[in-house]
Amino acid sequence: MTAIRADGLYKCYERRNWRGRVVESVEAVRGISFEVQPGEMAAFLGANGAGKSTTLRLLSGVLTPTRGEASICGHRSGTPEAAMRFGFVSGNRSLLWSHMTVRQSLEIIGAIYGLRAAERRERIAALARELDLEGFLGRRGGTLSLGERMRCEMAAAVLHRPAVLLADEPTLGLDIPTRWALRELLRGWTRASGITLLLTSHDAGDIESLCERTLLIAQGQLVFDGPTATLESQAGSLEESLARHMGERR
Repeated sequence: MTAIRADGLYKCYERRNWRGRVVESVEAVRGISFEVQPGEMAAFLGANGAGKSTTLRLLSGVLTPTRGEASICGHRSGTPEAAMRFGFVSGNRSLLWSHMTVRQSLEIIGAIYGLRAAERRERIAALARELDLEGFLGRRGGTLSLGERMRCEMAAAVLHRPAVLLADEPTLGLDIPTRWALRELLRGWTRASGITLLLTSHDAGDIESLCERTLLIAQGQLVFDGPTATLESQAGSLEESLARHMGERR
């Protein structure tokens, strides 16, 4: 079964005047189609305003497409069945409560996903070992450094054992050693767990470290879908190749 599927996705935003008439229409996503297979680690990239974030919201079910369909593990995005099968981790927003301990936040998140108390405790303990979080569970979310918080965010995103992880700028704002450590952690853990990863990032190092496949979006359309190595071979580096592709299609 396909892990992530976008089939002819369109998303049009309309601005209306005080009479309710449409005075402006913007196509943020224009007919995007792709599939990501189970266990695959793929990057989904684009310049600011290219439609990348809108596509992620369509895949996660936060937005409803104007036309087309999106699904997670065969279930239409936005349904409870799809929601149970993916996790979302982001460098821009937190799943943890700043005034609660990490353990308390994870307990609440587990309960939201329907995990029984014993199962929650077992799962939190297992993730704490796998992600080296034992020293953070008793601390309040608001006291964590950015690198510590992102490791805990990963645990929150996968607590319910999703088949798919959507990672939106997970290394945003991290210093070089912490960024490197988080990449290593994410790469080792995703490969060991067999989870499907769809990653967005403006850091070429994230893509080089984690993703063998890259999808590139520009002006709401998919303009490249292939091996990351192919992009690297087109210029002196992956970063230079991405800069050229994105710059040409602004």
